[in-house]
Amino acid sequence: MRYLYKLFYEKDKNEFHNKYFERINSDAVKRLMLFIKPIDQPESFELYYVPTNNIIDMVAKIYKLSGELNFIFNQLSKVAKDHFILKCLVEELFNTNELEGVKCSKEEIARSVKTVKMKKMIKRDLIV
Repeated sequence: MRYLYKLFYEKDKNEFHNKYFERINSDAVKRLMLFIKPIDQPESFELYYVPTNNIIDMVAKIYKLSGELNFIFNQLSKVAKDHFILKCLVEELFNTNELEGVKCSKEEIARSVKTVKMKKMIKRDLIV
């Protein structure tokens, strides 16, 4: 099966549209309800994928590993869980900032997260 983006550039519009509608309306296709608009083109196209045996096997492995990780995580103490969540949050914020060109250190992010958490705890204690 040829990649559809290659047909977009190689075929005339009618041939491409016929092939696109043939593929997107296939019984095996999973439509994503997301749309993409090629540069300098007036039309948008719905994104889709065809789940292959390889994809299904990988999804099954992910579910299995997810269950194992949940089991391990649930056996941790509250302190260890909180520390793990903090580390994940700091790492995610750091990487997002890096992508967006925001310069800051992981220590600064960790301090900010801890400050926000403390303010929420104080606010919660004042309300109760």
